Amino acid sequence: MSNLVFDPTLINIDLDDDVYLESIPLPQKYPFMERVDQLLEIFTINQSVSFTIWFPMGKQFTSHIDKWVNRAIGKECETLDLEFKFARIDDEPYNFPFHILLSSKKSHLKCLSLCECQLKPTREVVHRLNLLESLTLVYVSMEASDLEIILSSCLNLELLELIDCEVLTSLRFFNPDMRLKRLFVNPLVFVANIELSISSLELFKFDGEIQNLTICQDMRLKPLFVNPLVFVANIELSIPSLELFKFDGEIENS
Repeated sequence: MSNLVFDPTLINIDLDDDVYLESIPLPQKYPFMERVDQLLEIFTINQSVSFTIWFPMGKQFTSHIDKWVNRAIGKECETLDLEFKFARIDDEPYNFPFHILLSSKKSHLKCLSLCECQLKPTREVVHRLNLLESLTLVYVSMEASDLEIILSSCLNLELLELIDCEVLTSLRFFNPDMRLKRLFVNPLVFVANIELSISSLELFKFDGEIQNLTICQDMRLKPLFVNPLVFVANIELSIPSLELFKFDGEIENS
């Protein structure tokens, strides 16, 4: 697979210069967009291309980003990575364009990674992501109900990463039809409850603040890693296949 990456180096900005990336003036963002448009006229996008946009852009650049995403999906790209780190400093987060999925014949996306975006799926549209196998969400604004819609529609999902996602204070994974094998949760805020009952799950790792963790039986889970930042009030485990349970924290009840 070839990687097509559009990042700050296109306009001679150091990738490690966080101070500058946090404060890029608006007029200096337009050369980046112009450069991406120019290169997209040259490069070929197809299923074997991993398509990445990495630049601090938010909602005010929706028309440009939508155009690029539409191009990637229309060319049957299987891997899409939208990383808009630092975009929230002077803008609202970009809304992932589910409407584009409706306008395309079929989505071939298998790997989707979003950073500093807003995710508002509907059941009428999200089923177009039914081929999705890997989903990584970093600092994404969404509700637990939004995640439920995604999980109920993307049954081929094998990897799910939730990193610093806002609002997700209660997580329930109860879908016997899911193929999810690996689940990584690193929450931005305190999580009151996590309930897991997915027979296909093989690896679960949690790093954050949690009150109650319930993992039901009939799961293939072998390693379990829990690293809470504060005490866990209650942990309930019923996993015959469990071979390794690593916990770094304090438990009130277990």
